[in-house]
Amino acid sequence: MVETLKGTLNYHNIDHYKNGVGEWGINLCQGEFTSKTNEVFRVNELDRYSIPINGIHSSNVNLVGDEGTHYILSIKWWDSGWENFTIDKAVCLENLNK
Repeated sequence: MVETLKGTLNYHNIDHYKNGVGEWGINLCQGEFTSKTNEVFRVNELDRYSIPINGIHSSNVNLVGDEGTHYILSIKWWDSGWENFTIDKAVCLENLNK
């Protein structure tokens, strides 16, 4: 464990269907998180994704900190909603302010 972030993520999904079959969707994520070192991370993402047959979606989320730290999270979620999402991988890019 390298970091603990606490905050709120708001999301809005729009799924496009053709003849009753899901084809693609748009996901808008916005939020703010604070680290244990009090760095504030903001999320403001707009992603387009394919709607998979198995119901598991995947996407990346960028968390950009006010002190220059940048995390990229690889996440998965199920058709049942974001209350069932998991983080597959988190990568910390170099702190841009150092």
